[in-house]
Amino acid sequence: MIFAAKAGSAGDASIEVVLAVIGFITVLKYGVITLIGMTADFDDDVYTKLYPSPNGHYSAALVSRSGGGAIAPFVPMTWLCLTAGWI
Repeated sequence: MIFAAKAGSAGDASIEVVLAVIGFITVLKYGVITLIGMTADFDDDVYTKLYPSPNGHYSAALVSRSGGGAIAPFVPMTWLCLTAGWI
């Protein structure tokens, strides 16, 4: 059980349920916003560059995506470190 209410305190239990529902909706909303932001649009520019390690066992990949136009431009960048056999 997530919430343990005191015996005879029905008002406290209903407040806890309301707060739990509000928290669930808030987390769900931010999860949906994050998933929408991760989808690639057809007009986004994707840039990938590989950087090998000196011994050649590992590689670092820089992946960036730019888009959004003039109203809301964005350029998220991600570094990935992989073993050289995966590339």
